[in-house]
Amino acid sequence: MEYSPEQARVTYHSKDGKEQKTYDALEWLAAFGLPCPGTKKKSIRYYGVFANSVRGRQRKREHVDPIPTVLEPEVSSEAFRRNWARLIRKV
Repeated sequence: MEYSPEQARVTYHSKDGKEQKTYDALEWLAAFGLPCPGTKKKSIRYYGVFANSVRGRQRKREHVDPIPTVLEPEVSSEAFRRNWARLIRKV
């Protein structure tokens, strides 16, 4: 890429050197800035199985019952206190 300040032109050369394009400086800035997302905009898009809609549909189809978060203890609270006291003594 070359910039000519006196003509305000940008010349872009392809990697293989076969193609060359010349832009006005403002045209080049507009074309260069176009792919940049605005502030607070998402720039990553997920397609296929990684898309949110697909994953949500899969969850609905499977309809897995949620795992209970509160489990009843198998040991009494007195046994818990004794075990805790024993561990504190070890430390």
